[in-house]
Amino acid sequence: MMTLGDPNTFAMGLEVDWSSSRKPWMYGKLCMWICGRLLGSADYDDATLSDALVSLNHEIDKLQTPSDRSLAIASTEIAFFSIEGSIYGLKHFQHLLPPSFQTLRVDEKANYQLRIGDAFDDCKIYCVPVGDICRLIYSTRTERRAPWSYPIECKVSKSAFDRLIIEARDLLATWYSSLP
Repeated sequence: MMTLGDPNTFAMGLEVDWSSSRKPWMYGKLCMWICGRLLGSADYDDATLSDALVSLNHEIDKLQTPSDRSLAIASTEIAFFSIEGSIYGLKHFQHLLPPSFQTLRVDEKANYQLRIGDAFDDCKIYCVPVGDICRLIYSTRTERRAPWSYPIECKVSKSAFDRLIIEARDLLATWYSSLP
């Protein structure tokens, strides 16, 4: 597996299963490390890397998402549940959020959602840019019907985050172009 970045801060692991990949489908392994914690799965053999390539192109379009002042200064929990509630309509905790967090439109908050493919179905990852850093706030679950973990935050350099997203997209695009 090829690892891009530093797993102790922010990294992605990618590997193509050349024997089962044919255009338009590219399969393999895909995972991510945020502050040393493995998300996705390095053992997941059926990640749809062609979908991840499309998703990474979308993520690159969002790299210039401006910081929202209220999300920039919010606690980990408030930022996570504010984004989560607006995207998924989880109204049962919206009343617990300060009014300023209830006024952002869903499409604004959806810009903070980091979606890279099916290897991360058991992860919710939000990237909130704040100046020259990214607040990566995530929650995981052990299986589809299991409860989500309490949100965890890790701060990484925005330039390193941006560079890694572009590098991963470029690597997948190169691999995809060489498929039969």
